[in-house]
Amino acid sequence: MRRRLLYRTLFAVLLIGVGGTSLTACSSKKSKPDAQASGAPKVLTVSTAVVGEQSLLRELLVSGSVVAWDPLPVMPGANGLRIVKVAAEEGQTVVRGQLLAQLDDSTLLAQTQAARARAAGALAQLAKMRQPTRRQDLLSAEAALAQAEANFQMVEDTWKRVKALREEGGVSDAELVSREMQVGVARAGVEQARQRLSLAREGSRAEDLRLAEAQAAEAQASVRQMEAMLAQTRLVAPDAGLIVRRDAHLGDVSTVGRALFQLVRANRLEVEALVPETDLGRLKEGQLVQVSSDARPDLRATGRVRMVGAQVDASSRQATVKIALEQGSEFKAGMFVRAAINLGAVKTLAVLSRALITTENGSQVFVLENGVAKTRSVQPGLRAGDWVAINRGLKAGEPVIIAGVGFLKDGDAVNVAPALQDESDTPSSDAPEVEPSP
Repeated sequence: MRRRLLYRTLFAVLLIGVGGTSLTACSSKKSKPDAQASGAPKVLTVSTAVVGEQSLLRELLVSGSVVAWDPLPVMPGANGLRIVKVAAEEGQTVVRGQLLAQLDDSTLLAQTQAARARAAGALAQLAKMRQPTRRQDLLSAEAALAQAEANFQMVEDTWKRVKALREEGGVSDAELVSREMQVGVARAGVEQARQRLSLAREGSRAEDLRLAEAQAAEAQASVRQMEAMLAQTRLVAPDAGLIVRRDAHLGDVSTVGRALFQLVRANRLEVEALVPETDLGRLKEGQLVQVSSDARPDLRATGRVRMVGAQVDASSRQATVKIALEQGSEFKAGMFVRAAINLGAVKTLAVLSRALITTENGSQVFVLENGVAKTRSVQPGLRAGDWVAINRGLKAGEPVIIAGVGFLKDGDAVNVAPALQDESDTPSSDAPEVEPSP
């Protein structure tokens, strides 16, 4: 039994091997015609566009930083005063005259009040000297003079009597000398009273009046100085704008010359870009500019050339161009941006950029000639989106292959598919203007 089973198994294996060999032979016979067919030349299907004149916009690509149109530093005018209040924060929009910070003004306030009191006294003295002498003062001066004269007359009469008695030996020499001295004093009193009456009648002298006026002016100037110092304890916004930096903190001591706040005047931003001197002649104020950010591709804004620098750096041969950004843009000061400056449109021969092949030997296109793709060396110019200007190598009306160029080589026979031809691929004067890269 075991031998029978072994014989049957060997016979089955032999049949399977013979059948597999037959199938392989049949398969090779059937594949032979396909291999012969693969050796036939292939004809690629392409699409073409006619070379024509296109209106392309020229632009100059530059890069730079966003800066404030007019940065306004807010610095304290008083030195050594503590900050007692901070009333504004970064990112806040303020108006002209709005309080930003308050410095300690207690000492200056007391000094200002003292200066005002001194000025009031000086003005009162000046007013008194300017007024004419009152009637009561004149009468008092006249009475004083009459009294002094009467006293002199009495002293003089007494001296005369004592002098007569001295000649008779009735009084001593000392008594006579004492009476003589009294006469001198009384005479001086009369003279002094007479001068006072004269001054009362004439009023203040011009020199005294000018001195009083100068003292009053000095006192008033001192008041104004103290009031100005007192006003400097209030740090206010010099103009409307956006606060981009705050360095003021409670308890800090003010230092003249150190900015406590930095404002962007009127919240106006601009781009400062460096432009080679060879391109300066193409720029002018008012040119439209499209601004974008690499960090935020969704962030774009429109601007205009505000100023073309009047000086070229001697080392870099570049000048600064300032581009004013539109109000309300989301750009922030300090951001790095790219700007495309519109230099105007130009009419030129152009083809779709996908028709252009760039190699180490230059740029080429495939021109359709009698159903055959022929390579043509060209000199490309402006690039504007899907279009590229051709400065040399093509003529208007020539058909250029725009689809399938990656699979072609010079002299390949091609089949033009009408379904792939599209009127939008043909440049025309009615085509929309696009913005090229330089």
